Parts: sequence; C-alpha cells; structure tokens
Amino acid sequence: MININEIRIGNMITHYPTGKLVPVDYDHVKSLIRNPEEYNPIPLKAELLTITGFEEIEKNKWNTKLLPFQLIADETDGFSYVLSDNEVRHVTSLHQLQNLYFALTNEELHVQLTL
Repeated sequence: MININEIRIGNMITHYPTGKLVPVDYDHVKSLIRNPEEYNPIPLKAELLTITGFEEIEKNKWNTKLLPFQLIADETDGFSYVLSDNEVRHVTSLHQLQNLYFALTNEELHVQLTL
C-alpha cells in the first residue's frame, strides 16, 4: 500500500489489481483516497535510475548533474543519500525519487516506462 501523503500528480505507481504502471492524475488521487490498498509504490532499482538519467559513477554510487549528492545503493532495497549536515536519508520507491528531484530542481524527473 502507498502513503497518500507522498503522492503528487505525475508520480508513477502500480495499480495492484491490474499490475499496470500508472502516472498519477486527478482520478487516481480520488481512487487512492477511496481505495489505497489498490496502489503500490514502484521499488527503486538501479535500472530505474538509468532510465531516469542517472549514471553509475562508481560501483553502487549513482549521480545526475542536477542533484548535489550521490545516491548510494544500500541493503534496504533502495538508495541512501547524505544531506549537508551528514544526515542519511533513504529513498526506496520511484515516486519518492520523483518528489525529491522536483523539490531540489523545480523540474519533473522524466520517467519513460512501459505502461
């Protein structure tokens, strides 16, 4: 199940009953409120980082020119990044990465997945 507080229009998530990847629109938000159990996050994997324009700069370390930090693969089936105050944060799903990217760059992260 997905946390509705993390969802923005345009985020990519999975519609559980059909297994389809869906970009969130207004109708999905309404459906998420009524039936949150029908949607799941898309787990963040190295292949998704490549699709979204990240490059592996070292083994298990990913970067894009627009972000001021690296994503580091960790054991939690996701990635970590370190803030300027050395606080470690985790990103485990595609929609979280989309939101982080938008918050830092004021641009949407381009995601081209088969729908």
